[in-house]
Amino acid sequence: MNPYEKQGIESLSADSMEVLLEGLAPIQPDAALALRLRERILRGVQAGAADPLDYMTVRAEEGEWQAITRKMSIKVLREDATSRSVLMRILPGGATPAHAHDMDEESLVMEGECTLGDIHLKLGDYHLAPRGLSHGSVRSKTGCLLFIRGARPDASHVRAP
Repeated sequence: MNPYEKQGIESLSADSMEVLLEGLAPIQPDAALALRLRERILRGVQAGAADPLDYMTVRAEEGEWQAITRKMSIKVLREDATSRSVLMRILPGGATPAHAHDMDEESLVMEGECTLGDIHLKLGDYHLAPRGLSHGSVRSKTGCLLFIRGARPDASHVRAP
């Protein structure tokens, strides 16, 4: 049954609707909307397909790098309702703003060097920004690749320092 019929609203027959739909030219959403729609669909597919008792592997060539700024991009490896794991590439001269979280944020330098506030980090260094504490801007003069596990940036537990 057509959902409009339940509400007493008259609608087109299926045949008429098919003819109208076939006559429509597809429209291409702008790039930002297309990316948001794609990410939303992929999250839904991943959430439905993921078995919590199964392994998860993301190969180096899999996933997409998303530009955050001209000098910073991320590749989401795993995401749930409150947190996510990402690779973050900061090009030479790039920086993130200072911020705080209501949950721990872990970082591991996988390439290059960076400065987190006044703390200098190099290849292999691990940093924990504990829940409730703010940390300074992450900057890199030479460029770096970081693994970060922490709060989703759009979640309510991310806050300004």
